[in-house]
Amino acid sequence: MTIGDQLFPRLYARLETAVEIVRENRLRAAVMSGRAMWVAILAERSDDRIGMALERLAAHYPNQAKDHVAFKMWAADFLADFQTTPPLIFEEACAEYRRSTERWLPTPGQLLVISERIRKRYEAELRHLENICEAIR
Repeated sequence: MTIGDQLFPRLYARLETAVEIVRENRLRAAVMSGRAMWVAILAERSDDRIGMALERLAAHYPNQAKDHVAFKMWAADFLADFQTTPPLIFEEACAEYRRSTERWLPTPGQLLVISERIRKRYEAELRHLENICEAIR
């Protein structure tokens, strides 16, 4: 038996181990990146984005004869009701409502119900990624 016959199996085993470590680290990085994305989405707050989404939504429904002052008060009430809602969730709720069969502009309560359902789905995804992070540590 030559020295090469003894050395190559050791090197090959180490190479397989190194490849496995790289795979695990890539998986960890992908999961951690996904987790960071969901944390950022759920933590973000932006009255500007919510206001723009609300204006876009209002443009799809009949004008309810609000003057400029009344519209600003109506929008301010919406912003107050959704101050703890991440803008991506609010935008998704607006899009879901807009695609529904409803004919009138929604009340804050209607959008809150939709937003809460979307938030729960996002939080479940975050918990799932956190469980994966724990499992691969």
